[in-house]
Amino acid sequence: MRSLSALVAGFVLTAYLVSAAPPVGASPQDAPSVGFVGDSVVLQAFREIGPALRRDREIAFHGAGLGYKIRDVLPAVRRTVRGVGGPDIFLVFIGTAQSEVDPPSVWRRELRQLLDEVSPRVDCVRVFEIDDNDTGYYLLHDRNARAYNRITHAVTDEYPNAEWYHYALWADRAGADYERPDQLHHNRAGQLQIARLMQHAANSCDPALTSGPFWDVPDAYPAAEAIAFVGQQHLFGGYANGTYRAQIGTFVLPATRGGLLNMAWKLAGRPDGYAPHPWRDGRRALDVALNWAAATRVGTGYPDGTYRPDAVVTRGQALALLWRIAGRPGGFPDDPWTDADDPAIRWAAAHHLLGGATATTFAPEDRLTRAQMATLLFRFATLAPAAATPPSTPSPTGTPATTSPTPTTPAPTPTTTEEP
Repeated sequence: MRSLSALVAGFVLTAYLVSAAPPVGASPQDAPSVGFVGDSVVLQAFREIGPALRRDREIAFHGAGLGYKIRDVLPAVRRTVRGVGGPDIFLVFIGTAQSEVDPPSVWRRELRQLLDEVSPRVDCVRVFEIDDNDTGYYLLHDRNARAYNRITHAVTDEYPNAEWYHYALWADRAGADYERPDQLHHNRAGQLQIARLMQHAANSCDPALTSGPFWDVPDAYPAAEAIAFVGQQHLFGGYANGTYRAQIGTFVLPATRGGLLNMAWKLAGRPDGYAPHPWRDGRRALDVALNWAAATRVGTGYPDGTYRPDAVVTRGQALALLWRIAGRPGGFPDDPWTDADDPAIRWAAAHHLLGGATATTFAPEDRLTRAQMATLLFRFATLAPAAATPPSTPSPTGTPATTSPTPTTPAPTPTTTEEP
């Protein structure tokens, strides 16, 4: 098998390393400008990246080339950031080719050299991970990629205006639909996605477009207000790079049972002092919330003695949890959905907590997305204490059930687990 470096040697090196400005009027003149460096992953998507970035800002510098390593771009980067008219935002999307050539120690040294030049001279930096899935073809890359990403995380965290971009998570979901047969570079659909990710990364550095507590949630995102509420109320502190991860590219990420329970517990005031829960798959960061869920019977587990905190939570399970927290209110009119007949869903429909999948269906078994989780908690918080009272309906006289049905079908487990 040929290595990536051998493939590079077989080509005439094609590169773009210029200081460029867009046509007049192509982007807002008062927006922060952007510069970026990249290797073959960026080079192959170059025609899509330029127009995507220029929709929102000028490109003050770009350097991308087949097989490029940091040392190939560092001299031009140094001249640019130390000169007049350098970029305000800097994107680093490089390392794929370097992982095939250099040991991780070289990557650590060169990444520090790059950030030492860039970080003090720009407002904001985003450093992309590399794809760390095994290709079975680029063998040294397969061996080094995960170590490269660990170094990227650690080194980027040393710089106050820099964050690492979770590209590996996107690549894990992309798969063959976006990749060429080498499982590392991208077809046309993938190249458009790379451009979208880079536009997102640049806009995450622009306070006029992204001002909330999580830098990966643009202000124009439909659930931005609810996600900001989650952060401002300390229901979720963010992933390790300060993100919420409602969506990466076109991939909408699901909520988990543990993630929803943990946020709901915090919204309830972080109650403590309960006996240990009975579920054998709890973990330290979630145990206090699980104790509360078991003691108050607001949370239900599975017949095998597990809670499955990392399993995707369904829309029906999410509403059932909040309905139990609200006190299991009843007496609400029938909901408009043809595929649901449940007091929790009737309660939620009356309070407009979560919209349907279509005009006539609710899809209670569909996964709840992370954006929907934030929206649901945000709306639920505005209801209390009115959530337990049917609108214009007398309180029911019957005694509500003390438990809700235990799930019998496990939800699929997502690749990424929630952080508490």
